[in-house]
Amino acid sequence: MRVVFDTNVFISAFVIPGGRAEDAYVHAIRGTFELYTSVAILTETANTLRTKFEWS
Repeated sequence: MRVVFDTNVFISAFVIPGGRAEDAYVHAIRGTFELYTSVAILTETANTLRTKFEWS
């Protein structure tokens, strides 16, 4: 199965421990399905983490 996470899913996976988004992310890392993304999604995710959550 091929899956695309939007920015909201990435943010939830990184910021809300134990949630469904984190579970989905773990499945993607383990290879349960193929995770697809784009430069635009990754850029938006990085910018959001930096500005709203003060990640560096």
